[in-house]
Amino acid sequence: MKDPAKDFVPALVTLQTFGIIIYSTVAAVLYFFAAQHVTSPALSSASPVFAKAAYGIVFPCVLGSAIVFGNSAVKYLFTITMRNIGASKAECERHTMRGCTKRSWIIWITWGVLYWGVSFVLANSIPAFDSILSIGAALFVAWFSFGIPAMAYLYISKEQRFINWRLGGLTIFNVAILGMCLFMVSANSRCQ
Repeated sequence: MKDPAKDFVPALVTLQTFGIIIYSTVAAVLYFFAAQHVTSPALSSASPVFAKAAYGIVFPCVLGSAIVFGNSAVKYLFTITMRNIGASKAECERHTMRGCTKRSWIIWITWGVLYWGVSFVLANSIPAFDSILSIGAALFVAWFSFGIPAMAYLYISKEQRFINWRLGGLTIFNVAILGMCLFMVSANSRCQ
């Protein structure tokens, strides 16, 4: 965002609008056509040809999401490690190539290999990993998709929440989204 103060609200509204539309559309279509015969994962409920096509579309998206979440975790571990060893600010900022030193590359690659190695071993060694993954998704996906953006809006707008009807409406809207997110997290975790 070039101007976060001005660009954040439209970005948040766009994110929430597309998120709600996509999640609702996919759920409605799947449950309309499969009803009580929905399998896990839900895309397997379609005919073999449509299931293969759907997985072909979904796989790159899931892989991209996994890489984003994994990269965020590795970045966090990298930053904490660099701070704890007393690295300079230039070494801690892995955003630019200018700040990369031999030591920062070694730490970055080490954390990356460890993170993805442990992820691979856990995914392949735990027999009930799909259940654990379902519980993890129920607990965190709604929060990351809806809760954090709503919290970010409420935090950023704390000085101007009810200055006019528009900002008051946005505040109430984000509080409602936060409430729904908390309900989804608690209801999903109890259903698992």
